[in-house]
Amino acid sequence: TALASRPSEIRFSDLTGFEWDTVEIYGAYTYPKQISPAARGGADIISLSHFGVNDGLDLMVFLRDGEVVYCETVWADGYSFYFSSGYRNPTVLTPEGAVFVVEYGSGGYPSLRLED
Repeated sequence: TALASRPSEIRFSDLTGFEWDTVEIYGAYTYPKQISPAARGGADIISLSHFGVNDGLDLMVFLRDGEVVYCETVWADGYSFYFSSGYRNPTVLTPEGAVFVVEYGSGGYPSLRLED
């Protein structure tokens, strides 16, 4: 069935084609001044200028040795991040810790839950 072929977990390290040692995940309504200096220095300023006003927008900043190697602004349309022990902004994870359990709601939309 289609449900059986869906992944039960997602490892960010399996999805990235670059080396990184930390990912910072910022949620909706995060203002640029709340973003870490390292992430702010490498993130697209156009994305950051709109970041605080959009609902459902996540910013993921991947760093290696304190330098940004990749930055992605993701529109959370049809999925969501949530964390077992409560939301932290930012959520800072290592490759070993960036493992999300995939859960599907009644509408079939996935949620990515961090077991922490």
